[in-house]
Amino acid sequence: RGGGEFVGDYASPFARMVVAELEGVPEEDHPHFAEKLEEMSKQTSHKPLEFLYEQFSEYIEDRRRNPRQDIMTEMATATFPDGSTPSVHDVALLAANMFTGGQETTVRMIAFAVRRLAEDPVLQAQLRADRALIPNFIEEVLRYESPLRAQFRMAKITTEVAGVHVPAGSSLLLLPGAANRDPKFYERPDEFDITRP
Repeated sequence: RGGGEFVGDYASPFARMVVAELEGVPEEDHPHFAEKLEEMSKQTSHKPLEFLYEQFSEYIEDRRRNPRQDIMTEMATATFPDGSTPSVHDVALLAANMFTGGQETTVRMIAFAVRRLAEDPVLQAQLRADRALIPNFIEEVLRYESPLRAQFRMAKITTEVAGVHVPAGSSLLLLPGAANRDPKFYERPDEFDITRP
């Protein structure tokens, strides 16, 4: 078309397809997912993931009856340490959230990588000359521009983190982006370096 919007035209559809395939969403359902997710993005529903929860419940029930070689089958057939099986609903919630979360972080990572390449012709030339550097480039993009900036977690047990007492039940805000720039672990942490070991 002579132009386009990279995230919407490429990164989002690509990430959706890859995550769907990894998780085990049947290929014939991909167009339906794309359509429903597009509808959901335009709505202000109080339950935006309801479609996914219902769809993944059906998939989990099916995987328990007919196991396949995919992540959903592993999730559907997993058991707790005592041998009991989680409810279909609980596994479906996890599968649906993994489906959406995996796409979101992948789209961000792709966008960060393409922006980095677009803004740095020397880097483009370096990667074209030595494609073996591409895996390091991807790792450095993930370190430098963490696609997950912050996330809350609850302490299940009383513990200590960096000398701070954390009682069980406390909420913690984790900052992977900040951890990825920690000078105790990374030399020159604020520099983008694809030769970083």
